[in-house]
Amino acid sequence: KASKFAESREAFLKAGDLARSLQDPTARAHILTRLGMLFSQQAGRLEGMAVHDSWRASIASYREALELFSAEQDSSKRTLTQADLGLALVELSELQIGGDADRLLAEAVTYCREALAAADRKRDAWDWAFVRSTLSQVLESMATRRMGDEKKQLLTEAIEGYREALECYMRDAIFSTWISPKRWAGTLHDLGNALHKLAKTEDGRRSIALLEEAESCFEKALTVWNRELYPWDWANTQNSLGNAYAALARRSHGREASAHFTNALSGYRNALLV
Repeated sequence: KASKFAESREAFLKAGDLARSLQDPTARAHILTRLGMLFSQQAGRLEGMAVHDSWRASIASYREALELFSAEQDSSKRTLTQADLGLALVELSELQIGGDADRLLAEAVTYCREALAAADRKRDAWDWAFVRSTLSQVLESMATRRMGDEKKQLLTEAIEGYREALECYMRDAIFSTWISPKRWAGTLHDLGNALHKLAKTEDGRRSIALLEEAESCFEKALTVWNRELYPWDWANTQNSLGNAYAALARRSHGREASAHFTNALSGYRNALLV
C-alpha cells in the first residue's frame, strides 16, 4: 500500500507540473484540486515535520486551483474547493500554537463562509450541506481555543450548521429514496461531539439535555457505523458514546448514575475491541 501510494503521489506531482503547462485554466484547476486531496490523504500517513509539509502542499494546491476556477463557470467546483481548503487549514492549525493557529482558523472560517454564500441550496442540496457542515467543523475547532461566551457562540453556530446539513440529507432522502449513509452518520457524530462540548459550558438541566441529545446522535450514527464495515468509525463513535454516558453519570445520582456508568464502560470496552 505504501509503495502504491508513493507511486500515486509521484504521478500527481508530475500531473501538477503538466497542469501548470496547460492552456485551459479549468483543466489545470481540476488537476491541482486532486493534488490537494492527495496531499491531504498523505498527511494522515506521515509523522513529524513531514505532516506539516504535506498539509502545506495541500493548501498551496487548493489556493492555486482557486485562482484558476471561474466564479461564474466553475462555481460549484470552486465552492467545494474553498471548503476543502478550509478543512486543510484547520488540520494545519492543530499542529501550530498561539497566533499562527488563530490566523489559520480565521482564514478557514473566511473561506468556508464565502463558500456557503456561493453555494445554491435549492440547486444542489448535497454540496450546500457539505459546505455547511464543513463550516461547523471549522467553528468547532476555533471554539476549542476560546473561552466564555465566545466559545458558546461558536459551538451554538456549529450545532445549528450540523442540524441544517442533516435536514438537507434527510429531505433529499425523502425525494430521491437514497441518502449517503456515511455522510449522514459522520454529521451525526460531529453534531454529538459539538453538543457534548457545549454541555461542558452549561449547568443543571440544560447540560443534561445537551448530553442526552449527544447520546442520541451517537446511537443513531452507530446504526450505520458497524464494526465489520467501518471498524475505526465504529470504535470512535463507541468512545464518544462512552464519554457522553460518563458525563451524564457525573450529573446524576443513585441508580441512574450507576446505569450511565455501566453504559459508559460498555462504550469504552467496545472501542478497545478494534
